[in-house]
Amino acid sequence: MVKVINFTPFANLRFSNRNAEGKEFGVFMAKTAMDIGANGECRFSSEQEPFVFTDTFHGDLNVSSLRYPSDFVPYKPHSEIILDATAYAPAGKPAAEWPVSIKVSDDLGTFVHHEMVITGPRQWRPVWLKELDDEQKPAWRSFRSLFRKWTLSSPSPIVSLPIRYEHAFGGTIDKGLDDDGNAILEAFERNPIGRGLIDPEFTDHTQPVEAPQILYGGGELLDAYAQQPVEGLGPIPPAWLPRRPLGGTYDEHWMEHVWPNWAKDYDYRFHNSAHTGLQGSRYLEGAIRIELRNLYPDRPDFTIRLPDDQLVAMSLRNDDTELALKMVLDTVFLEIGERDRDDPRVHCIWRTPYDMAATEGLALLRYRPELARQMKPVRLNPDDIACDPALLDPDLDKEEAA
Repeated sequence: MVKVINFTPFANLRFSNRNAEGKEFGVFMAKTAMDIGANGECRFSSEQEPFVFTDTFHGDLNVSSLRYPSDFVPYKPHSEIILDATAYAPAGKPAAEWPVSIKVSDDLGTFVHHEMVITGPRQWRPVWLKELDDEQKPAWRSFRSLFRKWTLSSPSPIVSLPIRYEHAFGGTIDKGLDDDGNAILEAFERNPIGRGLIDPEFTDHTQPVEAPQILYGGGELLDAYAQQPVEGLGPIPPAWLPRRPLGGTYDEHWMEHVWPNWAKDYDYRFHNSAHTGLQGSRYLEGAIRIELRNLYPDRPDFTIRLPDDQLVAMSLRNDDTELALKMVLDTVFLEIGERDRDDPRVHCIWRTPYDMAATEGLALLRYRPELARQMKPVRLNPDDIACDPALLDPDLDKEEAA
């Protein structure tokens, strides 16, 4: 049995997983929680947080934005930034439109830089040569020759807007009823809960349609029928595009020949749930700066600084040697929305795979940067780690489930 010695106040967990080839590897992870100070400096919270084992939403499942993705994933091939945030109009005064942005940098330079535009509510409004009466509206297609265009109304000024996918481009098209009388709904697979999606054949052309309020930086709404980029700062659910295909193909061939392993086309990037604009191409390293524009209450330009610490897992091996494993910071979650205005926090997930067959124990340690650099710990990839399944602790799954 692999025992864990924790020399930190942080939550930790170990479990086993398989890669697409069916090779077993161990996963060791830790979670840190920090308070964001008034000057942007972060300090480890006196009360740390437990792991979250299931996706949590702002409201009901499938009809509201995903707020926090499950921590319980085996591996992420690069770091990502996720926010529960609110956009605030400059100077706290109502505005029809304003920019927001987040820039994250570390010891290696700029990690991500994402810009968006926020607007007040507005609508696509249909323009007809002759207004249809109540009897004609249900049969509007028959009067299509009288339809002229969609016009976009001016946005109403607002002071804030939650950055959620309900306010981004997307939606679902009602395509009527099937032969059995069941509704036929076609979702925009990149964001089925959004707004602004207009189908030239099925959208009611006699009623206004709410336009998206979160737009790509520099983007404009010019064509009512054009699909827009889905903008946001929160995580993408596993069933949405572009994330879903990365989980692999699960069909009859998989059931008969591959199960219980992951599908052959399974990609570890499936576990990166952040908006693509907030996923880097590498892991975060060293001191981290998060520059926010119009995303922090009463502070139009605000910089958050994370402590320059490194978590290390010491693998106590069965040949009486020790191996220092570098735990990578693969997830940074900012809790800075309106609901957390009085208690803004940062949650970080650190993770490393390990060789279960060669490991008798694990120790979790927190190192200051100068010591961490001297250690030069090993960074592992789960595809390079395999062990005989017969060597697995048969009580491991029961113990972790408990």
